[in-house]
Amino acid sequence: MKLNKVKLFFQEFRVLSYKYNFQKNIYVYFLHWMILRNMYWIDMEGYFENEVWRISEKHDSYFEHFHKYIHRWKYVYHRFNPGKHSQIYYRLDYILSKIFCPGLDAMDYFRYEFYNYSLDKKRTFITEGGIAVMDKKFNGGKNQKKYREILSNKSSFNRFFSEYINRSWISSDNLLFRDFFDFLMKNKHVIVKPIDGVGGEGIFKKIIQSEKEIKELYDYIKGKKVIIEEVISQCTELKDLNPSSVNTIRVYSVEKENRIFITGALLRIGNGKGITDNYSSGGLAAAIDVETGIIISPAVSQNNDNVYVHPYTNKVIIGLQIPKWCEVLECVKQAHSKMPQLRYIGWDVVICEDGTVTFLEANTCSGVELQQHPLRKGVKHVYAPYL
Repeated sequence: MKLNKVKLFFQEFRVLSYKYNFQKNIYVYFLHWMILRNMYWIDMEGYFENEVWRISEKHDSYFEHFHKYIHRWKYVYHRFNPGKHSQIYYRLDYILSKIFCPGLDAMDYFRYEFYNYSLDKKRTFITEGGIAVMDKKFNGGKNQKKYREILSNKSSFNRFFSEYINRSWISSDNLLFRDFFDFLMKNKHVIVKPIDGVGGEGIFKKIIQSEKEIKELYDYIKGKKVIIEEVISQCTELKDLNPSSVNTIRVYSVEKENRIFITGALLRIGNGKGITDNYSSGGLAAAIDVETGIIISPAVSQNNDNVYVHPYTNKVIIGLQIPKWCEVLECVKQAHSKMPQLRYIGWDVVICEDGTVTFLEANTCSGVELQQHPLRKGVKHVYAPYL
């Protein structure tokens, strides 16, 4: 059994040697020894200087880190299970890719389908570790901390960018029942969000039908850090695409030399089953052409499905024109100009039924994977001029 495994290893490694064009390099012999020595596929992570911060930051020992890696690899492999090659081939190709693409994660490898690409194309992607490094370069300064905290707190964000928050809202912080009662008498349909929540977790909608329900909701949020907002009614074009959630436009912006540049955009679309459109919670993401505001890719899910027609509404996704596009970009540039201390921000924007552009939230560590995944196209060249 072990002999067959070793034989298969050398067969697959020979294929990959030609793919990476280093079959005569003496480094290959070292790599043969290193990988065979770790027959259970504990890879090179932790031996490379650029990876050390990921271990020390979490206070894991190398053994614990490797143990987690093995289980993560198995989980991700079986989740995507491309089936084109043997599992050994994917493991080897991942290890080799990781050597030449610092910070590469198993999720990166399968999400972007690295096994189909040349080394040159792989190097165009920003990896999971690269995202953290990029965020640190853009927004990691000590003098930037208070601005990061404003964005990470939904209540602070709404106050700071009040001119772009075109909806009624109230915070649970020191909230009196009288004020809460008055707010809900004016806004019967509300959405409750954790102040520091991410990925759509903990969010729920509530339709108020009686004073008793107001009291019950007040008792529920008492002691919790949440904001309560009136539910946004989105524009017809995006509501027709998916009415179960507000479908938000994610716009990425970068500051350099007192100018704001748009570096990418996408549409996040609910899957028709829940009230949020978050990609991390089962939603979809499709790339938008920044120049025209037209969707140019199928929507993708975290499971790597390409979705051309929305499963709930049967609406075609590619070719949809985002309304008020020029206004969306202008609002993002103006808003970022209010906070130039943060150099890289991802904005979640909604176009309301009356055509008003409003912001839901913004993030400093806004996932670049959403930019790269729909088109399976790296964006390292997009951000390199601004670093």
